[in-house]
Amino acid sequence: MLLIPTLLLSALPAALPQDPEAPQPPPPLAAAWSTWRQEHGRGWILRPDPGTGTARFLFGSRLEAPFTPVDDAGWFELGRIAFDQAYDLFRLDDRTLVADRVKHLNLSRIGTTDKVSVQYRQEVRGVPVVHGTATALFSPAGELLALDTTGLPDLASFPVAPLVGRYAAVLSARAEFGALEGRPARRVEEPELVIYPLQAGKVRQPRLAWAIEVWNEQAEVPAGRRIYVAADSQAREVLASDNLVHHQDLSGHVEAWASPGTKPDIASNPEALHVMKYLDVTSSVGNATTDANGDFTIPYSGTANVDLTFRFRGPWCRVQESSGAVYSLTQTYSPGVPADALMNPARSERDTAEANAFRCVTDFRDYIKRIDPGDSHMDFTVVANVNIGSTCNAYYNGSSINFYSSGGGCVNTAYSTVIAHEEGHWANDVYGSHNGSDGFGEGNADVFAMYIYDTPIVGENFSGSSYIRSGNNTRQYCGDSNPGCYGEVHRDGEVLMGALWKVRDRLNTTHGNTAGDLIADTLFVAWMNAYNDGNIHSIIEDHWLSLDDNDGNIYNGTPNYADIDGGFRAQGFPGVDLQLIDIVHTPLPDTQNEAGPYTVTADISSLVGATITAARVVYQVDHGAPVTVAMTNTAGTTWSGDIPGQVSPAVVQYHIEAEDSVGNSVSSPRQGDYQFVVGVVTTIYFNDFEGATDEGWTHVLVATQDDWQRGAPQGKSGSSYGVGWQDPPAAYSGNKCWANDLGNPGWNGAYAANVQNRLVSPSIDCSGRVGVKLRFARWLSVEEGIYDQAQIKVNGVTMWANPSNSHITDTGWSVQEVDISSVADNNPAVEIRFTLKSDGGLELGGWAIDDVELLTIEPVPGGTDTIVLSGDSQGVVGGTVSYTFSNAPALSPWWLVRSFNLNGQVFQGHAFDLGQPTTIVASGTTDAAGAGSWTSGPIPAAAAGRTVYLEVAAQSGGQFSDSNPLTLTIQ
Repeated sequence: MLLIPTLLLSALPAALPQDPEAPQPPPPLAAAWSTWRQEHGRGWILRPDPGTGTARFLFGSRLEAPFTPVDDAGWFELGRIAFDQAYDLFRLDDRTLVADRVKHLNLSRIGTTDKVSVQYRQEVRGVPVVHGTATALFSPAGELLALDTTGLPDLASFPVAPLVGRYAAVLSARAEFGALEGRPARRVEEPELVIYPLQAGKVRQPRLAWAIEVWNEQAEVPAGRRIYVAADSQAREVLASDNLVHHQDLSGHVEAWASPGTKPDIASNPEALHVMKYLDVTSSVGNATTDANGDFTIPYSGTANVDLTFRFRGPWCRVQESSGAVYSLTQTYSPGVPADALMNPARSERDTAEANAFRCVTDFRDYIKRIDPGDSHMDFTVVANVNIGSTCNAYYNGSSINFYSSGGGCVNTAYSTVIAHEEGHWANDVYGSHNGSDGFGEGNADVFAMYIYDTPIVGENFSGSSYIRSGNNTRQYCGDSNPGCYGEVHRDGEVLMGALWKVRDRLNTTHGNTAGDLIADTLFVAWMNAYNDGNIHSIIEDHWLSLDDNDGNIYNGTPNYADIDGGFRAQGFPGVDLQLIDIVHTPLPDTQNEAGPYTVTADISSLVGATITAARVVYQVDHGAPVTVAMTNTAGTTWSGDIPGQVSPAVVQYHIEAEDSVGNSVSSPRQGDYQFVVGVVTTIYFNDFEGATDEGWTHVLVATQDDWQRGAPQGKSGSSYGVGWQDPPAAYSGNKCWANDLGNPGWNGAYAANVQNRLVSPSIDCSGRVGVKLRFARWLSVEEGIYDQAQIKVNGVTMWANPSNSHITDTGWSVQEVDISSVADNNPAVEIRFTLKSDGGLELGGWAIDDVELLTIEPVPGGTDTIVLSGDSQGVVGGTVSYTFSNAPALSPWWLVRSFNLNGQVFQGHAFDLGQPTTIVASGTTDAAGAGSWTSGPIPAAAAGRTVYLEVAAQSGGQFSDSNPLTLTIQ
């Protein structure tokens, strides 16, 4: 019964020689990221940009400041130093970064720390990169907190001499406008030479282009587009087109007449007097602008009465009337006698629309100034056109916001959240986020409207009793790789508006309405200043958390992490998982011990200085209902809990959960479960690929390339469009495995584009076998299944496939088990295929497989524990222990066996409780009653602190019987 396991050692491959004189390419992102963490700590988090293969956002920790800036020039210099330090991650050449703005973010009032945002525009020798920015976030002392970019890497030597003249480009732009809009161009602005980030499939490439604004405003629904015509090709191809006119949804819900609050001017919501702030007052003797209280003074030394004129215009808003002359009130004032001017006394729809437009534009700027008095982005005159001669719409066109008259079942659209939404489009442009085609522009414009008026409803009563959109919508995020998945920009935008309203709502629940609103508003305005998110991606939550962080350690959470993360998760975003509790656990092995218990032990500790307050094991047997077992803190950070014994055959899955004193919780593993088998595992076929030949395994080219290779993996790694991958440095066991591209000389470790190939097993006889499973060691990195497919097929039937909407990027070997019984049971010719198929972009490391096994799991055979063993459970060094047993076969040989585990084993067809390795400590022959006994000699000092397990085996007529196991602890 004494079995000795074999220890297999794997040799590490030698490094390939490098030519020191050869020009070296930029290091892949994975290697650069590894170097950054080695040099600057493991607390940083990196978000890659799949379109460029470089970093998009770096945050989560802090770097000490080389100096503390005292002016903007110093901050710009500090930002350049930071991007230079992170050059291998972002690959932004300093010569392409043009200082744009420094913004001091007042965040301390919401319980976190103030921050400084330093932003650059990206240009190449005076030619701007469209939407290309780079931002460094610092503490006030100059410590680096985050780096972010929407720019393009490796542009320093990009050619900017156009091959196509601007006027030839205009011809292409006019033709494109006519094709898109179905009407001719009436106005064309001066072309501008730009570098356009063209999204070609999954890759974003720089293209030199002419940006040309083309307009036709001679219609009820005006049209305007910015069209990008290639300047680096004589073909004059149109690269892209931005819509400059952003309309309200025709399905909205509004009615008529201007009114207080958020409703339109309808009978149930009659007009009320509002202070007219920042309104120009004109006269023949001088002019003035009202203050925040609506007061004004025009200096005058005369005694005669003077006529003063009031219109809805001022430094921040100029209302223009589309249906005739603008509203005007002229009133006579006497010197020294204050008097009120009541504008719009008739309260007609036409005049109320003007008053609403003026008031709501003022509300917008007041909101920004209230949150950040130093924010000057909206310090310009907003042009608002009202009472346009059509119905049920509103739009922003790049130079004005525009609102329609009532009719067609809709209200006059000049009111509260509708005005704030259209001005929100303008704000998106001036802050630099712009109005992306995936719904970001619409969604963020809705956020401005909701936050300014503190309501989830945009366009209340737009057409009757209903509304346009609500922040309480449940439209779910479709993933970073599937933007704009709902097919219409307003519906797509509901994902963003919903997430940010739910963040605000959760903050109100936690802190109360006033404090919650202030936190949400402060973070929102700071986000608009600090970052330029033009698309709805999960990185938006990262940006919010980086602003909310108060100690340069994202892993210990942020003051409002739960509310921010919860809001995004409620809308279907993946959220940001923080490693606040560490669990170290060695998974339980397969066992033939049905008695149990199976003790789960783990070292559990807080990474944020908290106390672990509870831990538990959650297990299920054969995929049944989960059962929870409390764990006990046995010593220090060690916790343990027992899963009770199970009748074989059984598959037990389990995970560990832990909580700390400040409310954090974590599971181990973070996804899925650990697993072990109770029963007898019978191997039908096994191959560890260490043989001298391929032993019947073959590989097949279907398209482009067959890169299946057997041998020692070389541990190659890399990054493809921002997705890092790593191949194994050694086989799972022994020295060899099968893999797509082992990384030998002349190979790079990654599969190629547009390939299709497979690895095929020899025919395996499973006759007479039931419940066949495939078990193998896997190391796999493959793009999400909508693009690249990694599959396991049995006799042509797909038994496993990689997930459709997430990459697999293994960083270690794992044992996988796949039920193939539907095809393999009682089948004399079973063939296993590991297949790979890729598309034209983003190539990762592919398959690596080892220790392939076909097996069944069967009950533990025979009657067990028929012998009754009893005796000491505690022993001391120098003392003795004694044991007796009964119910064994009479006058038969017996053995007392020792082991350090209860993992079970089968010996000569009989199942024993003790696992390998085992040692016989005593033997003899039973008496006529089937009994026996044994007393040890003095226990040696070397046994102190050990726990051993004892079991009696007896043999009669060629058949074994065994006892219950006993546990002996030696002190």
